[in-house]
Amino acid sequence: MKFYSVTQVLSPYVDFSKIPAETLSFATARGSEVHRICALVARGIFVREIPDECKGYVLSFCSWMDIAVDEVLAVEEEMRDETLGIIGHPDLIVQMKDGAIAVIDSKTPVALQKVWKCQLAAYLSMTSKKYGTIKAGSLRLHPEGKLGKVDWYTDSKHDYTVFLSALNAYRNLK
Repeated sequence: MKFYSVTQVLSPYVDFSKIPAETLSFATARGSEVHRICALVARGIFVREIPDECKGYVLSFCSWMDIAVDEVLAVEEEMRDETLGIIGHPDLIVQMKDGAIAVIDSKTPVALQKVWKCQLAAYLSMTSKKYGTIKAGSLRLHPEGKLGKVDWYTDSKHDYTVFLSALNAYRNLK
């Protein structure tokens, strides 16, 4: 069976056509660097230098981690669903201070995107088998370092059904 990544499956439903190429290129590079640094921080690795354009986002991440997370269980671990043929790399699987096990995906865009719900539903399905994950959310990091905001997804069954529809369309129409 051919495996597809969760983000690959959802890529036809992400539209960046209205964003100028230079702006998109900068935002993509910055987002990748923020994710890299936040993964190091989550693993407990000291980061000596943080580029100026990333500092606010990283501070936002660190503040949220300090306030909300009791223990980091996994960072960017590859998860697979052998039955569906999908793989994903959720940013974090954590035990929250309230005891809940959560899958978290960090985001640098300010505005919510519809595909995030489907992405997190797929991650929740894959991580629940190993970690007993019970909730999923996107962590929107603040560019000025203010506390990151988690958007918890409460209708994961519906969102997962939508993801499965996207997976079937991707497999059969690509």
